[in-house]
Amino acid sequence: MSTMGFAQKSVKASYYHNKFEGRTTSSGIKYRADSLTCAHRTLPFGTRLKVENPENKSFVIVEVTDRGPFARGREIDLSYAAADRIGIIPEGVADVTITKLREFKFTSPISFDKKGMFLVEKNPLDPYENNYEVDKALYTQR
Repeated sequence: MSTMGFAQKSVKASYYHNKFEGRTTSSGIKYRADSLTCAHRTLPFGTRLKVENPENKSFVIVEVTDRGPFARGREIDLSYAAADRIGIIPEGVADVTITKLREFKFTSPISFDKKGMFLVEKNPLDPYENNYEVDKALYTQR
């Protein structure tokens, strides 16, 4: 499966503690445990990353919305939902592979389902309605 991305590397990941629920992130949005977001020290806000757990081959696509983690040796903090999707909740800290995904500029609207199961390119059936027809699946959960 092609991820249409680049800059793949193996890093240590952790996830946000429950105490951060509802707090404002560095990007200005509120952290929600059920959203598929992450914190990274240097990547621009809005960057999408594919985060894969090599232990079970599951992955999730997250958006950078915050700065951190600030613990030595860790490169990414995942939201609770993202960490749960790839199965790293029991460990707390795990080795993952991250892939920076290309930006989708000048394309059809992109739908990102909240469960992180798929990312699709959509074409409107009628430009004045909110009904869409799925054109092609870009990412799918294995």
